[in-house]
Amino acid sequence: MNARTKHPSQAHRVISLQIEGITCASCVGRVEKALKAVPGVENANVNLATERADVVVTEQIEYEALVRGVEQAGYSVSSAPIKLAIEGMICASCVGRLERALQGVPGVVSATVNLATEQATIQGNADEALLVKAVEQSGYTAHPTDRRGSDRVAPITVIGDWFTSGPFESQKPQIEAMLGQVGRNETIAGAPKQRPVVHRPQVGQVIDLEPGQTILSAVLEKGIPYPHYCRSGQCGKCKSRLLEGEVSLLGHTEFSLSEEEKANGQVLACCAVPTKGSVSVEWLGPHHEKPDHPERRLQCRFSAIDAATHDIRRARLALDGQPFSFSASQHARLSLEGLPARDYSMANRPDRSELEFHIRRVPDGETSSFIHSHLKPGECVTLEGPFGFSHLRQEHSGPIVAVAGGSGLAPIHSIVATALHLGMDQPIHVYFGVHTERDLYMLDHFQSLVDTHRNLIFTPVLSDQPSARYRTGMVSGAIAEDLENLDGWKAYVVGPPPMVKATTLVLAAAGLQSRNLHADVFFTPEEH
Repeated sequence: MNARTKHPSQAHRVISLQIEGITCASCVGRVEKALKAVPGVENANVNLATERADVVVTEQIEYEALVRGVEQAGYSVSSAPIKLAIEGMICASCVGRLERALQGVPGVVSATVNLATEQATIQGNADEALLVKAVEQSGYTAHPTDRRGSDRVAPITVIGDWFTSGPFESQKPQIEAMLGQVGRNETIAGAPKQRPVVHRPQVGQVIDLEPGQTILSAVLEKGIPYPHYCRSGQCGKCKSRLLEGEVSLLGHTEFSLSEEEKANGQVLACCAVPTKGSVSVEWLGPHHEKPDHPERRLQCRFSAIDAATHDIRRARLALDGQPFSFSASQHARLSLEGLPARDYSMANRPDRSELEFHIRRVPDGETSSFIHSHLKPGECVTLEGPFGFSHLRQEHSGPIVAVAGGSGLAPIHSIVATALHLGMDQPIHVYFGVHTERDLYMLDHFQSLVDTHRNLIFTPVLSDQPSARYRTGMVSGAIAEDLENLDGWKAYVVGPPPMVKATTLVLAAAGLQSRNLHADVFFTPEEH
């Protein structure tokens, strides 16, 4: 077999390099000669038309050695990474699976996947189509990101008071910095140079904007609550009425804002950039979006704590007769002396005398580690709340789909248990997505609810383990298989950002109206 066309053995791999500066056959010969001289290189083929070198190497060779070889020949290697937006990830196992798949594509030198930003960064010069195919064969979806340096779609937003998040106020700057890298704050060409002004007559506020800044970005930057969710024109939660002025809209989905709605003067605050002077907007939605419960600060004690799973503790908090009202699926802030405060959702019905929380252990997390390893019944804790807007809508009489990921089962249980206790008899479909069987909990309890309530269906889904007993795959995939038409349904979705995002896309595709989506995001950055 000719040495220039032999196939690499299993002990070798192919690295592709994009070569800059080659103009003729002599250039090709020089680059090939330089690459073959690098220790560990078995063969090198350079294509003048594509300016690409395919190098057969041993596993031990370093990428930098190839780059130095090309540079010593008088040429250079393009180092711009390939970036892909990934959809469908829910956990660290998904990250590992994707990184292994991408690293197996010819031409990939390294591949890193970021769960928080839902983005893969690939070094090397692999074929982009092959990278996308590798992702899809692993059970996920991928598409190239905007090559200008920021993705067009932001991750799930957890800034401010409108959505539950794992961290608390002390971690808000960290989250804002992380999400801001891929948020919808880009400047629109032709945006006015003067500073526009947004009037909010609902609350009597006037807010200055930077040129090219979206309305939602400016409002949140001032620390002012505003209904929102995706910050990327997908969910419709920030839908507002434009009372005065003119705006330019960034890209958005028909699901979030229809042509008819735009014709009626509605805009999306996350996509609306004022184009001529000041504008006046008001958000849409009922005035009772936020439950009418007084926020309290109470001194309480833990009455019990036990293991729900290998990494989730079930903690009960005694109120000792102190008043604390909330709506199903709201959350509270717990502060233990000497530790960072953390938000956790109530898992119980609001009429119970004790509060129940499901607390997942975060690697290196000070608060969650203490709760898992040292907390004892009787210890004191400061309770603040309630907070949150994605609560049970008791006035809704249509079907309900409730989706939980991991410890997101806590608020979902609160919703389901409360709905059944109130006699809500519409169909209620509950999906519980976890990695493996050891992550499942409360199965017997939900089965007892199913046995006594004909309108309840409970479906556990395992993403990382084959099973003859449970559904397998992505929880969003199970929903897509089961529910075809969600017009008139209410959806409550709670879990990590990738799961919530993948699920909301499936729900929207099945006809769920944006006003009927209520989601809480459990976003937990590292706690150090």
